[in-house]
Amino acid sequence: MHRLIAGRKHDVYIIQNLPMNLLPGDGARADLAAAVAAGAGLVLTDIKDGDSGLMKDKQAVDPLPSFLSGVPAIGAYNVGKGRMIVLPARPKLPYDVGWTVKYEYWTEQVGRAMIWAAGREPAMKLNLSTRSHKYNGIWMPSAVAGAGRGRIQSFFFLA
Repeated sequence: MHRLIAGRKHDVYIIQNLPMNLLPGDGARADLAAAVAAGAGLVLTDIKDGDSGLMKDKQAVDPLPSFLSGVPAIGAYNVGKGRMIVLPARPKLPYDVGWTVKYEYWTEQVGRAMIWAAGREPAMKLNLSTRSHKYNGIWMPSAVAGAGRGRIQSFFFLA
């Protein structure tokens, strides 16, 4: 684990349903904390103990950025040059008509959390209106908007 975290720089780390105290050894935990403080993102989903105090100097982001509207974040934080967001567990969806749509909404929310944590959110928001329709919240990719850091290049998923 230490080698996986320290061996390569990732834009965002995703940890799902794994208590932070089960990360092996202080080396892996320290490497993760250092990576986030240096600018990487961290997305925690279904983590009962949060970050277990791993992220020492986290500052709550309140209110959440509009890019995260609709994302059921338990908490969002700036950690040094990086970001961390804590999400609830994946919803338990019974098999019925339309369950895949509900699942896709959840994955879209996790995707937006990943983009925000990695610092790759779009640089601008575009609102359009016509005589009969108004379109709010069309997010422009950073490359189109001419600012921002672009797309996520690398991520590390641990579940």
